[in-house]
This record gives sequence, C-alpha cells and structure tokens, in this order.
Amino acid sequence: MSFAATTELSPDHCRVTWQDGSTQDVSVSGRFGHFAFVITRPDRAELRLTGTYGPGFEMEKPVAFEVAVQRDQPPSVAILRRERKLTMLAKDAAAFELRYAAEDDFGVAETTLDYKVDGVDPLLGRPVRNGSQSRRVDPPRDRVRGQFAEALKAISPPLEPGDRVILTVSARDNNTETGPGVGRSQAVEIIIVREDLAGFTEKRFGFDAQTLLGGLHKIKRATDLLVDPVKTIRTEAKHDIARHDLRARVSDETWPSGAEDAVGDYFRLLSGTE
Repeated sequence: MSFAATTELSPDHCRVTWQDGSTQDVSVSGRFGHFAFVITRPDRAELRLTGTYGPGFEMEKPVAFEVAVQRDQPPSVAILRRERKLTMLAKDAAAFELRYAAEDDFGVAETTLDYKVDGVDPLLGRPVRNGSQSRRVDPPRDRVRGQFAEALKAISPPLEPGDRVILTVSARDNNTETGPGVGRSQAVEIIIVREDLAGFTEKRFGFDAQTLLGGLHKIKRATDLLVDPVKTIRTEAKHDIARHDLRARVSDETWPSGAEDAVGDYFRLLSGTE
C-alpha cells in the first residue's frame, strides 16, 4: 500500500498498528511511504505517521482503515470476433488468426491457445488430435491483447474435409500469494469442408449459410397441390355429314290446295267460339 503525506516524514517513527496489537514499519522516502501485508481474514489497521523532526511531531489522529478478504478471481479472456462457428477450407484454417484480450488484477503472466481436432461424424474414423501454443508475458500486465496465427499449419495428419476444430484461449495470472488462477475463453468451432461444397450447411451443426457457393443457384421447389389434368383423346368413327346449301333469303311458300277450310276450322277451335 502506498501513500503521500503533506510534509516530510521521519523514516524511524512511522508505524502501522493492526487489530491484534502487532506493529509494522513503514518504508519512507521524503513525504511518500509504502508497506505491504498479507491477510487471510478481515482485519483493521491504524497508520501513525511522524514528521521529519521526530517525536513530538506525530499526526494528531491516526488514519484507520478496514481490510476485507476477497477471493482472487481468475483472469477474464475474450475472443475478439463475433462468429463462434465457422466453415473453412483446410488451407484457410491452417492460416487462421485468432485474436484475444485478457485482463487480471494481479497481471496476466501467460496466454495459451488450446485446440482439439476430431471428425464431425464417428463414421469418418478420424483420430483425435490435441495441441497447444503458449506465450509468456514478461513483465505481467493488467491488460493483454494478442493473436495466435497458423497454429494448425503443422498439425499431423493435416486438416481435411470432415474435420472439426475446437479452439480456446486461456490466461494465467501472476498471483504469487494464493497461487495462480487460470481463466478460459469461449470456444470457437471450425468445420473443414471441400472446395466444391464450401457452402454446405448442416442444420445439426447450427451454421449459417456461407457465400462460397457463388456459382450455384437455388431451385425453387413446387409447393402447390394442384394436379395437371389428364389429356383425353377420342377415337370415335368418322361420320359423313350431308352438305346443304344455305341461302340468305327464303321465298314465301303457298298453302297446299284444299287446305284453306281446315286452317280456318283450326283457328275457330282455338278461339273458343264454337
């Protein structure tokens, strides 16, 4: 713990008194001082300072403060990319760069890339391959940014279509008091595909459609339930039709001779006169 006073301090007369009555010397340089301590339970301390002229120039009221114990948290590690599931060609995956950021109160001392390679389906019979790549941070820093590149380039056997790669980044802090803590990032998953099927999307892997199949076109599937009518061909025998001449005007026809009386009787019956 470091502090600054408003006047020059006496190196031999500045003390820290703890709750159990024990005292601790303070390292002084001019009007600045500092001291370090280790605690395993909550405690209370009083800082008593004396001016450069020694006894008789003590501060009127010591500075008291409470010390709380809090378990150290492991480093936080984040992958600096939005996509967590990718499809790639083998050559692109071999040159893949994974960027990350790590942070810790004690300082980040080391970062490590871990990878696991297996097959997307057990029927492929692919061997499981594990590996890692580490980088030390000297001196340790509170915040670290970096990248791992070409970590899969020298993998044996090399990547081929049907492989699945799981990548994670971990960070180890510089906690020398209770032991180093290790934090781990979320995983990044890469599926290796063939060049002619680079845009293939498998629903059970949950990948989004890719743009690598730019030369292919999607064919719209028919979704209606209508059925085209069946064409019927008739095979009846051919009939000859007599030909008749048509005229625009027809001449009046005369009544047959001797039918005048019969026509008159017919109309009289219709009129009801008889």
